[in-house]
Amino acid sequence: MKFPKRINAILLTIAFFGAASSTVWAADKGGCRDFSGMERFEGADIENCLTRNFEVYGLLTGGMNVQWDQKEGLYTGPDAETVEGRRNWIHYRTADGDSSEQVYRYYMKQIPAAGFRILNEGKAADNDSSDLNLDAIMKTLKGSATFSEKFRYMTAVKEESSGVRTYLAILVYDNDNRAHIFMDVINVGEQKRKPSGRSEEKNRTSVVVYEENNYGGRNQSFGVGSFDVQNLDIIGNDAIRSVKVPGGLQVELYENGHFEGRKKVLTQDTPALSDFDRVTSSIIIKPKEAAGEGGVVVYEEENYGGRSQVFGTGWFDVQKLNIIGNDAIRSVKVPAGFEVELYEHWHFGGRKKVLNQDTATLPDFSQMTSSIIVKKIADRERAESAETVSAGQIAEGLAAAGRIALYGIHFDFDRDEIRPESGSSISEIAKLMQGNPELKLLVVGHTDSQGLEPHNLDLSVRRASAVIHALVAAGISADHLMAHGAGSSQPVATNDNEEGRAKNRRVELVKQ
Repeated sequence: MKFPKRINAILLTIAFFGAASSTVWAADKGGCRDFSGMERFEGADIENCLTRNFEVYGLLTGGMNVQWDQKEGLYTGPDAETVEGRRNWIHYRTADGDSSEQVYRYYMKQIPAAGFRILNEGKAADNDSSDLNLDAIMKTLKGSATFSEKFRYMTAVKEESSGVRTYLAILVYDNDNRAHIFMDVINVGEQKRKPSGRSEEKNRTSVVVYEENNYGGRNQSFGVGSFDVQNLDIIGNDAIRSVKVPGGLQVELYENGHFEGRKKVLTQDTPALSDFDRVTSSIIIKPKEAAGEGGVVVYEEENYGGRSQVFGTGWFDVQKLNIIGNDAIRSVKVPAGFEVELYEHWHFGGRKKVLNQDTATLPDFSQMTSSIIVKKIADRERAESAETVSAGQIAEGLAAAGRIALYGIHFDFDRDEIRPESGSSISEIAKLMQGNPELKLLVVGHTDSQGLEPHNLDLSVRRASAVIHALVAAGISADHLMAHGAGSSQPVATNDNEEGRAKNRRVELVKQ
């Protein structure tokens, strides 16, 4: 299907992808990446993406006093604003059981946090597409079709001091027991040329790229990070001819978008890129010797070769491997005091390999990593020590409240096998029960809200049963223990971030 030359930024996505595929993506579609600075909804993957250098849009920036101009393919009227610029579009699909309401609330928090000002937002009830005249758009582009799903939308803008404006349009709707997210970013305007001179020389904390040799012509500044072709919105694609690099930074210029093709590394000011002149389509900027300064570095080739990506402490699912790529890691540099867990599957599932030193080859785990956890060893040891509650503390909790939550019993993602580091917590429960032979306990499993609730309920029961099996193996009578699962129905913290979800994943002991 060919797209019209002019089309509405928000609603093209529904018209073109209204009938969502039921295919389950194990990872993002090749060549697609998240927008810089915008964290995606956890568990979502990218089904499709599109980049265009120029399009015209009719954004809904006010109320609903708009008219659909079928000839031009965009909205007009008092509540619509026509903008022109470079367009980048992504279609995400969430995991089973996630709803459009859940996704919408997430982005209502995420968008202001990313520096955007919300211009307009709204929703349509089930089987009601009259507000946005979606049926008319569907018929225009697809012949005879109707759109009858519940959906929500919002538009926002970020205004830079340079005069560049970034418009954001998001539309979410429910289909096939999951939410679909359509996100457009439209870059409008151009930064004015900066005067050269002392003021520029004083500000040497960013890399500056130029469209002419000897630091002439238009320029654009970048801090530490990864910048794909759509981020070169001021200097332009295939335009860089000279680069200023402040001390302590390293620049990687890539011939193609998505950090692919030939690469040139710069560590100092370069007035002419003779062998790389006007070919740059993506850039990575990082501190020199990043691995030695507090981050794990993963590489796509053995012996620390090829593309690389730096990770500080944290949890990094498949979508965060946006530079190195999925199933690409072949060697890892691990600085002293750090530990990295490589997982075979996304969402930290499947086989796991733990590294605490530089590893030039991964013979049993080469090109298999889909998610990563990076920890400081001292932090991990302190956390494990703090999570282990003594038999006396468990007894005090049961006496005071009749129940106590334990965070020292760990399971792999979506599994019911108890991890080895949970042994001390199991031992303390067994110690308590051996010293109190009349004590009977209800063991309750709790999960976070990821996944469908029937699955979470079943998983929580299986995890509670696994704890009972471990206690019976330690000599406790099964007659004194009963398993119960609560699923995600009793959260004690938010499920919107990993810190909150970690608190919700717990085992509770309830005195009977």
